[in-house]
Amino acid sequence: MIIRIKNLKAETLIGVYPAERKAKQQVVLNLAIDYDPSVALVSDKIEDALDYDAIAKSIKDSLPKQKFQLIESLAAHVAHMVLEQDRAREVTVSVEKTGVPAGADAVVAEYRLRK
Repeated sequence: MIIRIKNLKAETLIGVYPAERKAKQQVVLNLAIDYDPSVALVSDKIEDALDYDAIAKSIKDSLPKQKFQLIESLAAHVAHMVLEQDRAREVTVSVEKTGVPAGADAVVAEYRLRK
């Protein structure tokens, strides 16, 4: 089963250029997390499922404490965090950073990681 977390907003220090490194910027994350829900489908209990609320909270709590130059590095960091969850088997993380390059709405990096 795939659980998706869409448009999760978080702040972090990200960027290569000196002007970008002066203040945290908002990024938008989208996650697709694959896990085996067989136990949860029978029990209908959160203890047996992938706790997407806990995952989203840990990401939002972690990113303001981090520093990245590249959105690729940020995407990999989040993917590794998600796979620390016992139930997660695979994750695809998309990170959107607005405002660059000039004339574009955003730049997006997507990273897929499997246990």
